[in-house]
Amino acid sequence: MLHMRVAESRPAPAWRRLTAESVAPYLVDHELVTRRQLVDDGLAVAEFSRRNRSFRAANERGVSYLLKQGVGTERALTVANEASAYAFLHARFGARDAGAFFPRRHAYDADNNVLVMEFLRGAENLREYHTRTHRFPTGVATQLGRAVARVHALVPDWLSKPSEPPWALSALQLPAVGFLREVSGSNLQLVKIIQEFPEYGRLLDTLRAGWAPQCLIHGDLKWENCVVFARGAKTRKLKLVDWELATIGDPGWDVGSIFADYLSYWVFSMPISGDADPGDFVKLAQWPLTRMQPAIDAFWQAYANGLGLDRAARQERLWRSVSYAGG
Repeated sequence: MLHMRVAESRPAPAWRRLTAESVAPYLVDHELVTRRQLVDDGLAVAEFSRRNRSFRAANERGVSYLLKQGVGTERALTVANEASAYAFLHARFGARDAGAFFPRRHAYDADNNVLVMEFLRGAENLREYHTRTHRFPTGVATQLGRAVARVHALVPDWLSKPSEPPWALSALQLPAVGFLREVSGSNLQLVKIIQEFPEYGRLLDTLRAGWAPQCLIHGDLKWENCVVFARGAKTRKLKLVDWELATIGDPGWDVGSIFADYLSYWVFSMPISGDADPGDFVKLAQWPLTRMQPAIDAFWQAYANGLGLDRAARQERLWRSVSYAGG
């Protein structure tokens, strides 16, 4: 009994770096899971860290969390930014409506740089989904267009200044000294190729000069950050994840990023061979662009309609988005 009293009087632990073994105690300490739940139902924890330390904690009774911890100054800032983005979106839309297109935020622990979110059971990202099903359904693309439009209708209140143009619009044309010190041999070759075409550099200059930050953008909108999961027997639900780079930016960047993923999926499906005529590459693509065009159109129409863009605004936004896709 004395031992129990001593244990109960101890201060809450400083968690510092999470591990698979410390996730369950962490969730108990932050009142996201009870000790009785752990005893009765258990909790399966799996780590899948990449840029950040990330863990999935779930059981069959319905407990499901995704924990993301930013280690180091830069990662801590991006995780804090993502936490702010989720808080902003929930405040603007309400928990029920906001959860329609992004995961629920359960908690943010600023002291330990830990963000706790809803873990989406049975989810796969769009790249996995398209590859597995060999399909590019317009229904999913329409959901994506509507979700991006709802984001672009907002101006965030937790950021004090607009973003600078993305590195991709200048880093390869005029690389900094630090970039050259760390660049791989293949990327250095890419820089040399780009610099052989002055017109391409001028186009990048135009895009960089025309960067127009005006609304909330995801900032890293690619297929890997768009996840789908079963909602019914024949329908799929889509949500946007990984908001670490959310900022006040140019909406054409998000739209162009989606266009670029469709185009790159087409290009990289071409069987490149030194013995083949380059003119045959397009004909031999495993994923012909014509199969994707209905989905691309559905995405764009849902997006433009969702924002109520008039004809002139549609043309300007589409041109900028396609240009960013090329960049």
